Order: sequence, then C-alpha cells, then structure tokens
Amino acid sequence: MIGERTGLFGKGVVRPSIPAEPKGKRGYILSLVVIMLLSVLALYANDAATQKQRAHTFLQKQFYTEKTVFIIDDMAQDVRSVLSLDYPADSTQLIFNENLVVNKSQFLANYSDFISNFSQLENANVSFAYSDPLGILLSNGLVYTSNFTNQQIDLYNSIGGAAAITAYYMSINSSQASSAYSLPTFMANGTLVFLNFTDLAKPSKSFTASGFVDPAVPNQFDIKYSGNNHVYVNIGLVDGRQNSYQMQQVGVTALAGHSLIANLTTRDGLYAAYNLPLNITMPGVNFIDRLPTR
Repeated sequence: MIGERTGLFGKGVVRPSIPAEPKGKRGYILSLVVIMLLSVLALYANDAATQKQRAHTFLQKQFYTEKTVFIIDDMAQDVRSVLSLDYPADSTQLIFNENLVVNKSQFLANYSDFISNFSQLENANVSFAYSDPLGILLSNGLVYTSNFTNQQIDLYNSIGGAAAITAYYMSINSSQASSAYSLPTFMANGTLVFLNFTDLAKPSKSFTASGFVDPAVPNQFDIKYSGNNHVYVNIGLVDGRQNSYQMQQVGVTALAGHSLIANLTTRDGLYAAYNLPLNITMPGVNFIDRLPTR
C-alpha cells in the first residue's frame, strides 16, 4: 500500500518530514531575544535608579525645607523676646509688646554672632542684616519702629493717609519715679485712647486716663520726671502723619516695658515681618526674605 512500509518495529505510517532550521538562524534568534531581554532589564534598572534618585532628592529637599522653617521659627521666637506682634485671626487688634530695657542694637549684634556659629554647626549658610531702629512691617502699610538710640517708638501708615485705627490702648511701666503728668484735650468723638501708666518706683504716681482725641491734630500725654525730663505719648498728627502714635523718652530712660494695642477699622488677612533681611541657604533650598514675626 502506498505510504505504508514495514519498519524495524512493525508496520506504520510514514509522515512528511519537517526540515530542520539551520543552526545559524536559531542562534541569531536566541541572541536577539537575549539582547532584547538585557535591554529591557537595563531600561528597568535605569528607571529604578532614576526614581530612586528623584525620591532621594525629594526627601532631601523636604528635610532641608523643614529645617529651614524650623530655623525661621526659632529666630522669630528669639527676636520676639525683645519685640513681638500678635494679631489674632478673629480680631481686629494688633498687639505690640516690647522690652525697653534690652539694648536692641547690642542684642542683634550678639545674635548675629550666635547665628554665624549656629550655621557652621548645622552645615548651612544663615545670615541677616540689622540696624537701629528695629521695626515691624505689616502688609496693610502700617509700620512700627523702635529706635533704641533715640528712645522713641512710632506706629504710622507708610503708604499715605491717616492710619486706619479706631483706638489706641497703651500700657507703660516706669522703673523710675515720676513727678506729675498732663493730659491732652479730650473730645466727644474721634480716636479712642486709653493710657495705663504704672510707676513701679512710686506706685502713688500711677494713673489711667482715657478719652477721644482728634486724629488730625497733635495730642500729647506728658509724664514729667525730675530735672525737666519727660516721657511723651503723642497721638494724632505726628510728623505730618494723621492718626499716628509716638512715644518718646526725653532726658530719661525710665521705661521698662511698653505695650500698645491698636484697633483696626477692618479685619484683614495680615502678614508681618521684622525689618531684618534674612538669607538661609541649604542644599536645594534658598530663603531670601525678611524674618516673619511669627
């Protein structure tokens, strides 16, 4: 029968034979597969290395960003020990508190040296500039300055026009005995002023006084000391600026503490910073701005 034959082990069907692939072609395909596999592995390894580097860079930047924020907060807290500003979010009040005993120029000079040593320990570059007066700049245009050399404090609107303030509440502590005082002329309306003067050396000379003053004219509290020395509290027209505030010590450095609360006409989302230009440089992070008050 056609297609049948007797084999070595018996009768069977003879199937068409498939030609074997040349050995060279099979080697080429295998080599190509190996190359493709190695290429995929190389791409994967390179991508993994890139992702790892990105993750490392991100974590490093996050670490130094958090470290920068910590340094800023720490510095602000230190400067707040001599001059601070609080402005509660649910209030229209600005609250300035100041230590008048500390020589701010010397304090900032010593603090600059401390920051320089701190920078070396932290492997960072931290520096700031300072000058007298030490001031606070607010985003609504108000400026508070404390001049240690002249023993004078000012609060005014730096962008023109009267300061948008409805009331001033002052609290002043004196470490030296005063002798007498005089008050401004109060009115039926205007800017409300309230002065609480505490004479720590002679409590009987302590007093409080309050009333409304015309914000467009000069108004003065005069606290007198021996030897024709004075502490002046001026509210209203001060140095050509309406509804401003000024405290001066003339011939005497009697005041130990000073607190000023200013009631704003509107509630604003304020930002405030000291007039202390600050520069912090770390890997991947560079902060250049004034030191925030908080």
